[in-house]
Amino acid sequence: KSFRVEENDPRWADASPSALRSVVTVTEAYQGLPGIVSTGVMDSLMICHGSWQAAIALMDRAVLPRPPLVMPRSYSMQIHDRLPPG
Repeated sequence: KSFRVEENDPRWADASPSALRSVVTVTEAYQGLPGIVSTGVMDSLMICHGSWQAAIALMDRAVLPRPPLVMPRSYSMQIHDRLPPG
């Protein structure tokens, strides 16, 4: 789920007024190994939500009626620890 940050929400006190946040709950069905979310699932989530947030930021900046099509030019992720489901 991606959403705009509410100005008075204490959970996002450090965010700018037009910031977007993404919250995802990954179930056990997407485990690569027991207790670890598949890295392919993590990659897909980051690309999807990152592209959506970039499109919304561009839409806001250019005052467009709808988000433009965006595609990542490059993407990399370093995994430092396992990501448990949930």
